[in-house]
Formats: sequence, structure tokens, C-alpha cells
Amino acid sequence: MIQAIILFPLMLYLPGLVAYRVFWHGRRWLWRGSLAEAAFVQFLIGALYAGMTGLILAQLGRFSLLTMLAATVLPSIILIAMRRDCFIMPSLPRRSASNGQQGRINPAPTQAQAIPLASKLKTQNSKLKTYGEMAALIALLILAVILFARPAETIRGAADAGVYSNSGAHIAQHGGIIIKDPLIRHMTDEEIRQYFVGLNPDRYTLTRQRASGFYIYDKEATLVVPQHYTLYSVWLAIFFVVAGGVAGEMYATAYLMLLALFAVYFAGKRMFGAVPAYLGVLLLALNTTEVWFARYSVAEAGTQFLGFAAFYCFAVFVSSQRRLDNIAFSSRGAIYPTPAPAISDAAGTQLDAPSPTAQAAEIAAQTTVARAFAVLAALSLGEIFFIRPDFVFYLLPVPLYLAWLLLARRWRPIHWWLFLPLLGMLLLGIVHIFFFTYPYTFDLFHNVLIDQRRLWVRNLALLYGGATLFVVLWLLLRSQPRWLRPLNGLASQYWPRVRLLLLALLALGAGFYMVNAYIIKPHIITLGNLGSMISHPANLTAYIGAPVPFDPTKSPTDNSQAVYNMVKVGWYFSPLGIALATLGMMLALWRKLTLKSAFFFLMLAISLFVFVGETYSDPHYIYTMRRYIPIITPAFSLFMGYFCFALFSWGRTLAHARGWRLSLGFAAQLGVAALYLIEIAFFVYTIRPIFGETEDQGTIAQIGALAQKLPANSVTIMSADRDTPYVALTPLRFIYDRDVLALAPDYSATTVQLNNSIVAGSIAGWLKDNRPVYAMLGANGGKLNLPGYDLKPIEEWTYTTQELEQLYYQKPLNIATGSLHYGLYQILPRTVTPTLQLPLNIDMGGDFDYPYTVSGWFDKEQDTNGATYRWTGPDATLRLPAPTTPTTLTITMRVSAGPPQRCSTGANRTAPDQVGLYNGNTPVMLANLPLTCQPPTSDGKPQPGIFTEVRGQISVTTPPADGWLYLTLNATAWQPATDTPGADARRLGVQVDSITVGR
Repeated sequence: MIQAIILFPLMLYLPGLVAYRVFWHGRRWLWRGSLAEAAFVQFLIGALYAGMTGLILAQLGRFSLLTMLAATVLPSIILIAMRRDCFIMPSLPRRSASNGQQGRINPAPTQAQAIPLASKLKTQNSKLKTYGEMAALIALLILAVILFARPAETIRGAADAGVYSNSGAHIAQHGGIIIKDPLIRHMTDEEIRQYFVGLNPDRYTLTRQRASGFYIYDKEATLVVPQHYTLYSVWLAIFFVVAGGVAGEMYATAYLMLLALFAVYFAGKRMFGAVPAYLGVLLLALNTTEVWFARYSVAEAGTQFLGFAAFYCFAVFVSSQRRLDNIAFSSRGAIYPTPAPAISDAAGTQLDAPSPTAQAAEIAAQTTVARAFAVLAALSLGEIFFIRPDFVFYLLPVPLYLAWLLLARRWRPIHWWLFLPLLGMLLLGIVHIFFFTYPYTFDLFHNVLIDQRRLWVRNLALLYGGATLFVVLWLLLRSQPRWLRPLNGLASQYWPRVRLLLLALLALGAGFYMVNAYIIKPHIITLGNLGSMISHPANLTAYIGAPVPFDPTKSPTDNSQAVYNMVKVGWYFSPLGIALATLGMMLALWRKLTLKSAFFFLMLAISLFVFVGETYSDPHYIYTMRRYIPIITPAFSLFMGYFCFALFSWGRTLAHARGWRLSLGFAAQLGVAALYLIEIAFFVYTIRPIFGETEDQGTIAQIGALAQKLPANSVTIMSADRDTPYVALTPLRFIYDRDVLALAPDYSATTVQLNNSIVAGSIAGWLKDNRPVYAMLGANGGKLNLPGYDLKPIEEWTYTTQELEQLYYQKPLNIATGSLHYGLYQILPRTVTPTLQLPLNIDMGGDFDYPYTVSGWFDKEQDTNGATYRWTGPDATLRLPAPTTPTTLTITMRVSAGPPQRCSTGANRTAPDQVGLYNGNTPVMLANLPLTCQPPTSDGKPQPGIFTEVRGQISVTTPPADGWLYLTLNATAWQPATDTPGADARRLGVQVDSITVGR
């Protein structure tokens, strides 16, 4: 803690403070910046510098706490030494011996001091506004810290958040992005196929994954590369080394979201005003999705910060550049003719008109400010290239802006300070993609590239046609031919009216888009059911979180679910909030669409068009809301604040009148205040489920404890179902440096994909090298079969976590508890031939039942009576010890159809439910399950079904060579989610409580 308190300011703030003092010393008022804005600019510079510095060090393989400190603190110290005059603090007031004025250290005048006093008086903020803004922002900071500072412990694998956090931890501990994995160096191609998931070479750039989200980059060089872009992982690494380990790195997301919150405020302040921005950002801070993603380790918090920092810096740059144009215009005599008129300050004292020297000084100062914010805008936008693959969307407005500058003849030399750094960042981003993230980039854009390649004729026509049209227009406007001059005159005359018409059409179009996406397209409300909706408002609950309409025959991930995307966004804003956001968007487009806000509005339009039409991810909410976090969620919040402020201001204006207008004005103000407070109440109420919850709490302690049980030189083989091994494997390998492998192929009743003899050969080699070998078996862990080796049970390891429920059709409200169970065994060479001891009792769901479940089994569960069991799928493979001599075995199974819901009638039922056990094609037992189920209890929670014993016999004439019998269990499938949206989506067979083998 002490280390973090000392080092974080040095690493994340000191570079920004130094740069600000050097480049903005005495010039804050030039860009109309408040004290709070000045502080934000310092933190912005510090964050941009620290992020890129850490990324470059990680690219070079030299990232560490010492190198980061050296790269951030040493340049700051050098600048302080070189520009000491910028860091001298003012002395206490004292009488000057020379002129009788209050003296200060460093009294030398600056260029800014040469600017007329009237200009200073006009632009300075009052102390009341300054202190009021600081107090309001401090209150916002305290609220955000309370809400954000419960980071999720998302180090488990098989999830994007886990890939980020594991990559960040590896960078912090090993210094580089590329991961070295010596274990794979001497593996044969056959061994590679057993342990690492293969990828379709026609679809993917690299063909194998070390773990979910980690590509095998070069087997011979033992190189592994994580997917995703790297800058966010570098931020996690910074917090890892400073805050002391994997628990500390989780706070990086909260810090980035704090910066994002203030970036949204200051960008909103520049575009809409301080009060509307604050009203909006307060709603944003209380938004459930904003809080959730401030805790959850994915890159959207960083994207929101960089995006709105770019919007803010671009707005300041545009304003500064326009002031430069005005100063240049005035210096030509258009504003200050000769002789210049006398002007006075606020006290009536006559002042001299700006002299050419003063104007030159002001031009120099404004130029410095404009250049600085142009560079900051470019760097903020450029760093998005390194944090998210959707940086391409942020590039789309850039050529439009460049085209406008050229066609409107607005290009100035100062624009080079925006476009050249941006071009440099883009080139660096391309280099970074080429060396570190090209597999992920090309795999992600694979379908897009293929589709565009098929349309190459159209694309070439559009490209060359558009370029030709642009060149023609540019030449016409630049040469100003005689026949074009009347058109210019008409354009100048009618443009104000045409502009208003275009803005009105744009605002109406935005309103129609929102109404279509929220009401028309989802078909929750139609003309046919409008009457019933009015008479039964409960049918509208889908707009506040109840299930949206669903088709049980379609998968939740089907594209048809995208029609409800805006409805699902509205779950976190309320219908009132969506209405306010829509009206605020329309009003903002009408009033506030200018050059300095155009970048923001363009990016909002692109995000709405792309991500409201599709989710581009596993569409369970709240997780899919990550697509809206960078722009859409903060934009809607700002629009809500802007509309409330505009309506309140209109009411305040009316309140100054008399008669009925006075009453209407007060009513409008009270109404707006009530609406805003209702929204605040909705946000506070909605945030309750996650306020005190820490996502994945306990994960770090559980996996860290497991890592301590595995010797540093050991090798562990994990055998379980699909991606579940990577939950623990990923942090064990990339955070705790344990050599852990997972069996990639599955066992099939028809085709045995897994080659256990190759696995046994690997184990023999590791044991020969005096490396202990362990096995972790989970559901379907019995596919690992090692003749000649014994599995010595060590302990049952259970991974338990709490997380917000993952629902597709309705708003998640509850915290779900999930568990994964593994048996930890040590693999030892067999010394005694095993014999079958009868009777053999296997408690399914009990301790160490893993060797018997080969495929088609789900994880252990426990019913309300405390009985443990496992569900099967429609088909499951069971492995039982075989006798060494010919004999007949009696097999008794205790099975159940499950809970009462399965007993009810429904379209997806097939009665009678059947269960069968087969030895190859020979039936061992066949039975119709009794569907006598216990009724639901008074509290509405169903009891489990009744377990029933079924028996069968199997004759073993020839004992199998490997000592095991493989039996197939078939059952009629049941999928709870087809009855209830959000319920269990698994296709279930039967519950198996126990298996007994006897004679």
C-alpha cells in the first residue's frame, strides 16, 4: 500500500504535471480551461505517456517496475532541471525594494502577459464557478471511487477478461508480450495434437492454441502470443508491479474508468456546457453497466477514456484554431482598423487597443495551445489502435474531416500537428499488429476481408470514383472559375437556411431511428396489441427487464435476437431514460452540432449503426453491454442531462414573465427536477444487485492455493469437458508459472479421438526427467486412460465463484453461484496388477468419481435434500472396471428424471422418457422412467425427482486388454430453456445418483 501511494503519483501523474508546467505555464486561460480542466489535462498526459511507455517496454521485452520508473521519472527530472523557471512556486507577498509593488520570484514577463487586460478579464472564470466546479467534481470522484473500487477477480481462463488479466500478469513478471513456453519445444506433432486445440487453417492464421485466447506462435522457438490488443494488458501490468501482485492489477480498470468519467464530463462541458455535462456524468456514474465494467477487466473502460479524451482535445483544438483565425483576421484590420477605437475594462478604465506586438504574442501563445491539444487529440485517438480492434471505426471520421478541410479551404499549417502524430500512431499500430497481434486481427476481420474481396469490382469503383470526385471538387473550389462564383454567392446567401433545414432533418432522422430501434423493430408493441398493452401495462415489462419474446426453437445466439438490442440497452436506462436520451439527442443535433462536436456525433452514429444492429459477441447481458460502454452509454447519459437542463432553462426563462407563463415556468422546472430525480432513483435501485458484489470473488485465493500444491517443476494434465480445464489452467500457467496441459480431443463412442498411448509416452519422458506428474480430472475426466499407471488420489479441489447471472432474454438481477469440481491425482508407474473387488459402489457426484465419467457427463451437483448426483446428456459414456476372468456382472443404477418441471406436459416432451444402458450395441438395461415427481414446495422452489433403481446384466466373456468396460447411457433429452427463457440451456438426460457393480 505504501509503495503504491508513493509510486503511482510518480509514474502516472508526474510526467503530466511536468509537461503541463512546461508547455502550458501561464496559458490556461488561453484555452478557457478551469483549474479542474488543468488537473485533468495533467492526468491525461500522464496516462497517455505511461501507457505508451509501458507498451514500448513490453514490446522490447524490458517491462519492469524499475524500467517504468526510469522511463517516467527520469525524463521528468531532466525537464524540471532544464526548465526550473516553470516550477518555481510564488513567494509570500512582500514589498518590492525597486518599484514598491508586491514582488514574486521570477517576475519576468511572459508572452501571455502582453495580451490586453480586457481579453484576460473576459475569459477568466469567477472564483465561485471555479470552486463550485471543483467541489462538484470532488463529490463525483468520491461517489465513483465508492462504486468502482470493488474490482472483479477475473483471472480465470476461457474468457476475454481472463486473457487480459493473465497477459498483464505475465508482462509484469516476465517483461514481454511474447510468452516463452519451453514445455512445448520437444513435443512431437502427435503430442501437440493431444494437448492443444487445433484451429481450422482455412479460417485462422495460426493453427494451435496453448489455451483459450493464447496462440502457439512458434513451436520451435517456444513462443506463445495472447490474443487481443496489448495496451490494456500493459495497464494491468503497471498496476501489478506497483500495487503488489495479481490482486493489485485488477484496480487498473477502475482507474481507467475514473479517468473516463472525467473525460466524458470535460468533453460534454466543451460540447454542451458544464451543468448539462455534470447532470449527464452523474447519471453515468450510477449506471449499472458503467459500474460493472469499471470492475470487470476488459478494455472498454480504456476505450471510453481514450475516446472521450480525443473528443475533448479535438474540441479544444478546434476552438483554439478558430481563435487563431479570428486574431489573424483582426490583425489584417477587419476588427481593429486604423486608428483602433478606444476600449475600456470592466471598471471603465480606458485601455489601449491591441498593438501588433501584443497580437503577435497572442498568436504565438494560441498557436502553442492549439498545437498541444492537436497532439493530445492525435495521441488519445492513436492509442485506441493499441487497445481495441474496433479502432477502425474511430478512423472513419478522420478522412471526412480532412476532406472538409480541403474542400472548404480551411486547411492551416497547424493541422499538421493533428494529422502527422495521428499518422505516426497509425504506423506504429500497424507495426504492433504485424509483430504481436496479427493472428487475432486477421482472424477477427477474416469474414469482412473475404466479403470485401468478393466485391472487389464494386470497391474499386467506389474508391476511384470517390477519389476522382474529391479531386474534381477540390480543383473547382481551389481555382474558383467564373461560372462557379454565382453559385458561391447563392451558397453564402442561403446556407444559413439550408443548414437549419439539414439540422432539422438530421434531428428528426435520429428520433425516428431511436423510435424504430426501441419500439417498432422489436414488435413488442404493435397496432394489433396496443389496446391490450394499455389495459394491461404488465405486458410492457420487457422494457424494464422482463423476458423479451423468444423462439424456443432458436438458439439464444441467433441473429434474430439483435432486434431487441435497444430494448436491452433500455433495461439500464428505463423507458423514461430512453425518451429523455432521444429528445436530448435530437435537441443536441439541432443546437450543438458544430465542428468541435462533429467527431463525437459521427462516432456515436457509427457505434449505433454497428452495434445496435448486431452484438458481435455471446449475447448474454450484462456482458454484451460492453459494446455500448465506449460511446453509446455515456452519450445517452449526456443527452439526458442536456435535455433536462435545456427544459429547466426554458422554464426558468418563463418564470421571469408574468401571468400564465410564470406558472408554466415553475411547473416546467419542478417537472424537470422530478424527472431527473426519478432517473436517479431508478439508477440507484437498479445498481443494488451488484453494489456489494465482487465478481468472481475468491478466485485469486483459490487458484493461488492450488498453485502452491503443485511443485514448481511438476507437470499437470487436466482432463475435463470442453473449455472448462482452461478456467484453472490459464492462470496456473501464465500467472503462477506451472506447466499445465489440457487434453484437447474428446472421447467419442464411435470414434476414439484421444490417443492415450501418446499421453502415456509424454508422462514417461517427464518422469524420466524427475518431474512429478499430476492429473486433474473433472467432468468427463475419465477419457484419460493410462494403462501401466496408477492415479493416486490427493484431494478434491472445488472452484467456487459468484457472478452476475448470464441471461440472454431478460435483465440479470441475481448473483449466481457456480462450481467446478476436480480430483487431483498423482500419476505413478503401476507396480501391482489391479483386481476388481466386488461389490463396487460408485457414488456419482461423490469423492473421486472422475475416472468413471468418460463423455456426456455434467459436473457434480447437489439437490435440496443434500444428495449428490451428475446429470448425463442425451448420450453418455461410462467406464467401469472389468473383471480379469469371464463372468456375469449385475449393474444397478439409481436414476431420476429430474425436477417437477420435466413431468409437466409441453411441446418439447417425448413420453414415456426412456433410459438405456448399452455395451456396444447390446442392451444391458432398458427402462421407462417413472414420472412421479414431487410437487413444488410452498416457497416455489422445486424438489428433485425421485431416484429409482434400474438393473441389468452384462456378460464379460473376454476381459478387455486395458481393464475397462465402456458402456453407453442413452436418455430422452430435456432442455429447460425451451420452457423458460434464461433457464438451464443444457440438453439433459437423467440424474445418476449411484452405480453398483456386483455379481
